Amino acid sequence: MLILGIYLCFFSNTFKFSLNLLKYNNLDIDKQHIALIILDVMMPKMDGYEFTEYLRNCQNNIVILIFTAKQLLEETCKGFLVDTYDYMVKSVNKEEILLRMRALLCHSQIINKHKLHIGKSL
Repeated sequence: MLILGIYLCFFSNTFKFSLNLLKYNNLDIDKQHIALIILDVMMPKMDGYEFTEYLRNCQNNIVILIFTAKQLLEETCKGFLVDTYDYMVKSVNKEEILLRMRALLCHSQIINKHKLHIGKSL
């Protein structure tokens, strides 16, 4: 299994809760370094596409990986059209998602900029 390093992870099931979680943990999305957001398309009140559009409208270029059960080509295209970095259809194995996360972070130059270390676990 690949390891990406040590991360602080937050889990949320709604857009409003996500923003409140960021706010109450002093994680102002414009001021703090958030390396990657993994989200599902199917969330209540605001879906993953709308959440991505919201972030992009705030001039935010956070790496976003959509991880969802929606597998139609139209859904995948919609994900990329709202400017997500990658789109994965459930179910995937852990190694695949870690490899994709590594590739996304490498391509966004976050790994080099913030000195994240990627390697094999023991």
